[in-house]
Amino acid sequence: MSATSAAAPGGFTVTVGQTALSHQVVFTEAHAKSDSVTGTTTGVLLKRDGQPDVAISTANGTLEELATAINGANAGVRATLVRTGTSGGTDQYRLLVESTATGEAQAFESTDSTSAPLLGGGSVRAGRDASIEIGGITATSTSNTFANVVPGVTVTLGTNATGSADLTLSRDAQGRSDAVKSFVDQVNAALTSIAALTTNTTDAKGTLAGDSTLRRVASALQDAIYPGDGTSMAKFGVQIDRYGKVSPSTPTRLCRGVRRGPGRRRSGVHRHHRLRGAGAEGRQRRQRQVLRLRHQRHHQPHHHDHPPEREHRGLGRPAGACAGRPSSGSTPRSRPRSRRLNSQSSWLTSQPRLPVRIHPVRT
Repeated sequence: MSATSAAAPGGFTVTVGQTALSHQVVFTEAHAKSDSVTGTTTGVLLKRDGQPDVAISTANGTLEELATAINGANAGVRATLVRTGTSGGTDQYRLLVESTATGEAQAFESTDSTSAPLLGGGSVRAGRDASIEIGGITATSTSNTFANVVPGVTVTLGTNATGSADLTLSRDAQGRSDAVKSFVDQVNAALTSIAALTTNTTDAKGTLAGDSTLRRVASALQDAIYPGDGTSMAKFGVQIDRYGKVSPSTPTRLCRGVRRGPGRRRSGVHRHHRLRGAGAEGRQRRQRQVLRLRHQRHHQPHHHDHPPEREHRGLGRPAGACAGRPSSGSTPRSRPRSRRLNSQSSWLTSQPRLPVRIHPVRT
């Protein structure tokens, strides 16, 4: 069995009805290779229903010449001489003629040029089609190969196949992974060669330094990973790293992105006081929020009779402690894009855990 990308995962049972056979004629009389066997002429006829007769000529009509002429006629049959013994010290042979293809439509008949039986006539093994059954449905084929018997699936029977077989289709994950890795290795080899040839520094100068054509080739290879038509090699686990090299994505990276989710908090500050924003306006907003929190810290009352529901629990939580991810008690490694955020909130998270009232601040 073989399958293409069009095949869907699943399984089914194949039961063999019969295998395909070629049409075969074994002629009755045995002769020496040099005996004349074609009758009154030196030629024979090959007959098929619904088709014109094919005339096959020989030089002298001998058995050996007849076998050679049949094989050279390109008429969809082949001839074989089978030694049966000796007579008077001379080897004797019988002629076997067989269709080159299998199936019921391959039936033929061989006669002399007058349509009289050749070599005393012959015994016939009729050609036949192959058949299999899948889920109670019978499928036939002129050969032992059933192409696309199920979309994307080809089943091939052995010459003497019998019985049933359970077939299972599944995605070849390892094969795809190997193909992606091979692709990545070849692209990186090309990029490395281009970089070496076009390098132009004070320490080294490549053979093709300054050649913009090779640089455009390198850019085209990288652009092929993320083309502008909406498709992307990223869906196959291929991406470009910060060094410009192509690399296969790892399961760990994928799981990390899924685990994070779109709403995961990245700091220990309470959600009502998240430091967020971008640009000058966002920076000013973060500064106001930090100043407000510092003001609340320095002006908090010295008594601890606040109701539990008014506690601000975020200030005592270590950074990185969020739902679904146990905290180790230490501040996680800062991210490049949130370095300012971590530095602003580090003073807050380092303070003792105390209840805090939220007071409005007049600005």
